[in-house]
Amino acid sequence: LLMKAFNQMASGLKVAAEELRMAEKKETWRQVARTVAHEIKNPLTPIKLCTQRLLKKYTESAPDFSDVLTVSTKTILSEIDNMERLVDAFHQYARLPEANRKVIDLKSIVLDSMELFRASTQSIEIHHSSANSLPVKVDAGQLKEAFVNIIKNSVEASAPGTCRIKIYCSNEKGTIVCRIQDNGPGISEENRPNLFVPYFTTKTEGNGIGLAMTERLISQNGGTIEYESLSEGGACFVIRFIGEGK
Repeated sequence: LLMKAFNQMASGLKVAAEELRMAEKKETWRQVARTVAHEIKNPLTPIKLCTQRLLKKYTESAPDFSDVLTVSTKTILSEIDNMERLVDAFHQYARLPEANRKVIDLKSIVLDSMELFRASTQSIEIHHSSANSLPVKVDAGQLKEAFVNIIKNSVEASAPGTCRIKIYCSNEKGTIVCRIQDNGPGISEENRPNLFVPYFTTKTEGNGIGLAMTERLISQNGGTIEYESLSEGGACFVIRFIGEGK
């Protein structure tokens, strides 16, 4: 009876966990749908106003119709470009390919990612707490994209020429841990719950897909990512993977 009750409990927990996962997934996509609808609606307003103004000027045979046509056309084309970028970002987020996971040293992925920013950042420091390799089973291309997104976010959050980035990699009892720290403004308490929500951004420019994509890429490769605040200021992203081999 005890064995039967235990098996039923284990089965019930598994079903509950799956239902929770599906509910969270549905809520994420509801949020995505609401945000996409909102973001698409924004450029439609100036497009509509420009079109109405053009029609009015044309109907009135206004002498400044040519000038209005030039200005309005530029505005319409610019807003269409914004909509295309939004749709492209959504397509990339929704159609993420399956991970082709192979065992690779995490440090090599970190080094490859950092090379892209050597010229643009004033200081980049990489620290390896372990002299040995840090093997993880991941899609190297996808994980590199995730690291690039985080580093890019740190660079963009800092004033030009002031960014300092430190990356610590270590093996903590079989868990491969990577901490990416910067000296930027950090993330406020009120914004942290939405940090990995698609299309959430505090920047004047950007579509808010970078960190959401990062979280998906890391999760798809069997890892986790979380944010930690630093006592000295700045942001810290902590990425964890189960180590491979010894």
